[in-house]
Amino acid sequence: MDVDLRGYCTWRIGGTASEVIFPRSPREFSETVGSLNDQGRAFHVLGRGSNVLFSKDGVAEPLIYTARIARCALLRELPGEKELFGSTIPEEDKSRCVYVEAGAPISKLTSFTAELGLSGVESLAGIPGSVGGAVAMNAQGFMEALKNDAWLVEVSPNDGGISVVPASKHTMGYRRCGLMGHYVIAVLLRLKPDSPDDTRARVRETIKRKQQMQPLETPSAGCVFLNPAGEYAGALLDRAGMKGKRCGGAVYSDKHANFILNSGGASSDDVLELMVLGKRSVEEAFGRCLVPEIKFIGKFLSETLAFLHQSWEGDDGRQ
Repeated sequence: MDVDLRGYCTWRIGGTASEVIFPRSPREFSETVGSLNDQGRAFHVLGRGSNVLFSKDGVAEPLIYTARIARCALLRELPGEKELFGSTIPEEDKSRCVYVEAGAPISKLTSFTAELGLSGVESLAGIPGSVGGAVAMNAQGFMEALKNDAWLVEVSPNDGGISVVPASKHTMGYRRCGLMGHYVIAVLLRLKPDSPDDTRARVRETIKRKQQMQPLETPSAGCVFLNPAGEYAGALLDRAGMKGKRCGGAVYSDKHANFILNSGGASSDDVLELMVLGKRSVEEAFGRCLVPEIKFIGKFLSETLAFLHQSWEGDDGRQ
């Protein structure tokens, strides 16, 4: 039975998929990946669908969602996970180690750690995605900041094997964590003790600031373009006159020009047309090349995607 993909991404856009899989544990996820690989089938792994555009023509490959793999707890409260990490963590540190699975909403992690007075992830507050996506994208640079205090539970893309590796093993940068194709199914974070009142206040302030600057009340995928070196994509799009530009139900936000909103009934074609317009306008006005931050899943015109992903040295989103 076909699944309507509009309910599986924050943009509320897309056609249908014939197979959507919801593993309930890291082990089930590992087995699913291994089984699909054994069958020689391509697949896509998603968290909460906050950074993707599905094609209006649908998706042929299986979609594996991690949304039901979403535990968040202190490591000392999880005997099985304590065994998984073994002697990686000194006993005296375990009271400040938080184990969180990839499908957990970021809001769950930030509220949980704030209530305990554990600091280090407040910068993530207000992001609508999953912890797994935040790790893979090094959201707000938090993985880089915590690289010596984080351990990743990774699943091999080849055979589904599970391993624990220190985050410091990976090369991190702007919007990337250098996972070399592996899937992060859980992460262990060693955070700093702090006052619960202070951590809660920082979470509230971060959310308030983002609400003032970003159109969080309307369906979107967050920022659609990476920031080119030395610039902000939103500022370039604003100066190029993109705010308020519309195609069908899709429109560039008046609050933040790097957000394309689904104002009602938008299609993937509407979004693509606006992205092409924004990229072309910025190139013509300022000689800068914007590169998409979002992932495209399904059937799209190859020429359109090739144009959108075209980059120039120094303008490929590296900071």
